[in-house]
Amino acid sequence: MKKKLILIISIVAIVILVIIVLLGGKREYTIVVSKIDDRSPDRILIVYENNEKITVREIRYLDGVLLCKGNNVTYYGNLENIDELIVVLNDDSEVKAKVVEEEVKK
Repeated sequence: MKKKLILIISIVAIVILVIIVLLGGKREYTIVVSKIDDRSPDRILIVYENNEKITVREIRYLDGVLLCKGNNVTYYGNLENIDELIVVLNDDSEVKAKVVEEEVKK
């Protein structure tokens, strides 16, 4: 009887652990493109991980070409027709991030 109870508890614990890993392990990265001011052609790229602002090492195009690093500022023309970019995190890992325009509040 004890062996069956231990087996059942172990299986339940493993199932719960798998669910936690599958639900909590997914990270979503977004890059919000914001105007610096109304006159500047430059844009600042703000990176979010699961809706929390983070700092990153650099941002690259999908082909690996460097777009910006450090202050994450670039000319708006560099972002035309770009829906996704590669973000190099501070631990040197690379992730893809969706690019979105900042909403203008009226």
